[in-house]
Amino acid sequence: MKLYKCPAKTWIKVLEENPKIPMDSPTPDKVVFFSHLDGMYSVCENGDGTMVHLAGWTEVELLEKQTDEDYEYKE
Repeated sequence: MKLYKCPAKTWIKVLEENPKIPMDSPTPDKVVFFSHLDGMYSVCENGDGTMVHLAGWTEVELLEKQTDEDYEYKE
């Protein structure tokens, strides 16, 4: 699913090997918290709280567990 189709404030898994990000954005983790879209890029957080920005058309998977408290990603 494309990121722009995901509901805001959800955990997502990035499916692309090298997702499109702005030049000054840190590299996203495989799993990030998607806050919202801001133009053509998103506002997301890595697991350590670092803000990252993915393009809205990035292929992602919506994860089942949707709260920080009970979220535990296992690869």
